[in-house]
Amino acid sequence: MRGSQSRSDLTHLPYARATWEWWCQTHGIEFSLVEHTEGVDAFPNAPPTIQRWFAPAAIIAKFGPDTRVAMVDADTMIRWDTPDFMDHSENSLVAVRARNQRWASKTVAAFQHFFPSVILSNADYFNAGIVVVGINHLTVLSHLIAFYSANKSELEQIFRASDMGTDQTLLNFIVRQDHTQVSFLPKELNFLNCFDYDPDARKEYEHESGHDWSTFARQAFSKTAFSFIDRAFVWHFTNTIRSRSH
Repeated sequence: MRGSQSRSDLTHLPYARATWEWWCQTHGIEFSLVEHTEGVDAFPNAPPTIQRWFAPAAIIAKFGPDTRVAMVDADTMIRWDTPDFMDHSENSLVAVRARNQRWASKTVAAFQHFFPSVILSNADYFNAGIVVVGINHLTVLSHLIAFYSANKSELEQIFRASDMGTDQTLLNFIVRQDHTQVSFLPKELNFLNCFDYDPDARKEYEHESGHDWSTFARQAFSKTAFSFIDRAFVWHFTNTIRSRSH
C-alpha cells in the first residue's frame, strides 16, 4: 500500500515485460525479472520498492564487476526503436528528472527532516522508474537499505499515511548526501504520466469503491491520448493505477 491506493496489482506485467524482453534481446542485454531478493527475507513487510534495491548487488556478483544494471519499474513499457542507453555514463548513476515539480516539492518536504543538512532541489530530483547503476553505486544502495532498516517504523507510517512515495525520495536524498554523480537521460527515456488528465478527477475515478471507469475512459482515451507513443521511448504509466491493465 502507498497512501490509500494499492500498488500491488501486476496484471499489466505480461505486456510490459514483453516489450522489455524483446528490446533487451535485440540489443544483446540480459533481461532479469526481479521476483525475489535478499530484501524479501531481510524486510518481509517492506514495500517491494525497498526490497528491490538488493538486486543490483546480486546481479553484478553473478555477471561480473563491469556489469551495468538498469532497474526498471514494472509499470513501464519500452518502444521498439529505443536506443541503447545502458552505457550513457560509465561512472555516473543514470536517471531521468521527475516531471511533476509540484509533487517533487511535496515529497522532498515530507522526508526532509531525516536529512536536515542535505539540500535537494527540484532540478536535481530524479524519478526512480529507470535507474542505471554499476559496481561503484552499490555503496549508496547499501546506505539506502541501512537507512530504511534504522528508520523503518517511522518510514512505514509515512508510506501508509501519504502518497509521498517510498524509495524514490530516500534514494534521491542519499545520492546527494553521498555526493554521488548523477547523469540525466532525456525525459523521453522515462516519460511520466502518459495519460495526462485532470489530477482531481483521478481521485474520483480511482476511488477504491464506486469508481467510474467508463467516465475515466472517455476522458483519458481521447483522440490525442496515445500521443505519448510518438513523443517518447519509455512509457511510464504512473498517474493511474487502474488503467494499467485496461
